[in-house]
Amino acid sequence: MDMTIVGKVTTLPPDAQLWRYLGLATLIDILQKGSMFFPRLSKLDDPYEGSVPMAVRAFLDRSLFRDRVR
Repeated sequence: MDMTIVGKVTTLPPDAQLWRYLGLATLIDILQKGSMFFPRLSKLDDPYEGSVPMAVRAFLDRSLFRDRVR
């Protein structure tokens, strides 16, 4: 599965898969309460949760720091 995104996507093919991060009940709860709960990253089982992918780091390094004056 290729998950590369380049540029802004304005249309999706009919068979595109979108990730769902939360269920409808959770969304309604967030909207009603006006708040969200975020657990500490150290308490989660996934060691990669909250990490920045290397491709994103490389992009940020190239785009944010290329014009930096020394």
